[in-house]
Amino acid sequence: RVPKEVLERTLNLFPSPTEEFQLDPSFEPTNLPNSVDRNCEPYANPDHVSIFGDLQVLESIGLVAPSGVKHMYFAAMYSKSCHLLPEGRYLWDLAKKGLL
Repeated sequence: RVPKEVLERTLNLFPSPTEEFQLDPSFEPTNLPNSVDRNCEPYANPDHVSIFGDLQVLESIGLVAPSGVKHMYFAAMYSKSCHLLPEGRYLWDLAKKGLL
């Protein structure tokens, strides 16, 4: 359900299957300087927004989850992190072995 290159690229964000990936407001695409309700620094960064989109795809299929909050949006806006769920950790291991 996810292109192999997106899966590999996103899994590579995690140094190990149990480490978390740190987010901040620059990952949220709606966090813009002129936004009425979402405007905190650091503002949306196109490279980070692209990564965040990939992470959200993996979240939608149960491979990644935000840490300490219910939604990825809040993980980004409150500078929380996200982590791999069991199936994500399994795929991380396969990717590192070149078996995807």
